[in-house]
Amino acid sequence: MPPLQRVQELLSYDPDTGLLTWIVDRGRIQKGDIAGRKVNGYLQIGIDYKVYMAQHLAWFLMTGEWPRRVDHRDRVRSNNRWSNLRKATRAENAWNRVAGKNNALKAKGIIKTPDGRYRVRIMAYGVRTELGTFNTLAAAKLRYAKAATARHGEFATC
Repeated sequence: MPPLQRVQELLSYDPDTGLLTWIVDRGRIQKGDIAGRKVNGYLQIGIDYKVYMAQHLAWFLMTGEWPRRVDHRDRVRSNNRWSNLRKATRAENAWNRVAGKNNALKAKGIIKTPDGRYRVRIMAYGVRTELGTFNTLAAAKLRYAKAATARHGEFATC
């Protein structure tokens, strides 16, 4: 992690827009330019030959604390507005993910059984809990949503 003073010398953070801008000229980069480049949806910023995630730099500039992980509440990786950022554990960050792109049902924690019903289960801290089998996908989604909210609180995503 870079020293806070070094980051403050180079970057300005607007918590309302989530943008980090350069406050010094750096070669081709001009004072006032928006900092960062997108990689896998996240903004990354180079400082002194090391690359940092923009959300970590924003957190650092706002709190003076270097976070281990920062979660985007709305799951938009480039939305670094202060209201959208929260410190999270690895598990909490995982709970805020959407269903994987290869998930045919587009629903977390639900699989279709050979008899056409929907089995629901949820994972928290390495423990899988079976929540039941349902005749409709809507009922299965509702059951998962209730369990996710109860187990994961504000990090629940369905």
